[in-house]
Amino acid sequence: KDPVLELFLETFDKNGSTATTGDEISHKGRENICLTSTSLGYGEILPESMITVIQDLKKRKLIPGLGAIIYDLGSGSGRTLFAASLAHEFAEAVGIEVVDSLHNHALHNLSLWETKRKSTTKSNTRFKFICDDFRNVNVAKADLIICHATLFDNDLMASIQLMAESCASGTVFMIISKRLRTGHITGIKTITSKQLPMSWGVGTVTIQVKV
Repeated sequence: KDPVLELFLETFDKNGSTATTGDEISHKGRENICLTSTSLGYGEILPESMITVIQDLKKRKLIPGLGAIIYDLGSGSGRTLFAASLAHEFAEAVGIEVVDSLHNHALHNLSLWETKRKSTTKSNTRFKFICDDFRNVNVAKADLIICHATLFDNDLMASIQLMAESCASGTVFMIISKRLRTGHITGIKTITSKQLPMSWGVGTVTIQVKV
C-alpha cells in the first residue's frame, strides 16, 4: 500500500471523516441556513487523484519548489488540501467555504491532521480555513487554485473567470468538470486534461495557467 495514502486514510477515514461525512454535513448545513443554490452541492476529488495531479504539476514544473501557496475555492471539509500537502511541501494552504458547518468540520479535520503530523512530520504546510463566499476573498498570492466546479452555475463560473484573468502570470488553475475560457484576450492557456476518480464517480480535471 502507498504509505502516503495510508497516512491520509489513518488520519481521516479511520476517524469517521470521509467524503460521505462531508456530503451529509453540507446537506444539513445548507438546510439550516436556507442555502438552496445547486452550486453548493458537495463532492470531493479522491485523495489518490489529488496526489496524482500534484505530482504531475511538479513534473511539469508548474508549482514553485519552495514557498508555493495553494487555494481551494469551496474547500468543504478541507480533505483536498490535506491530500495535496502530502504530495508537495506547500508553504500555505487556504480553504474558503461558505457553509459554516463544513467550515467547522474542516477545522475539526485540521485538529486531526495536526495531531497526526506531530508524530509523522510528513508536512510543514500551514493551513488556513476561511468561512466566506470565495468571491469576497483576495486570492492574488495563490500559485495554485483548485475549483471543484461540477455544479457551479454560469454566474459563479463567470466570477471565477474574472478572478483568473486578474491573477498573476504563472498562476495555475485546477478546475474539475468545467474549464476557464482560453485565448489571447483572457490570457488563460490549457495545459492538460484528464479523467480521475471523484467521490461521486469519474470527473474531468483540467489544468490551466495564466500566461
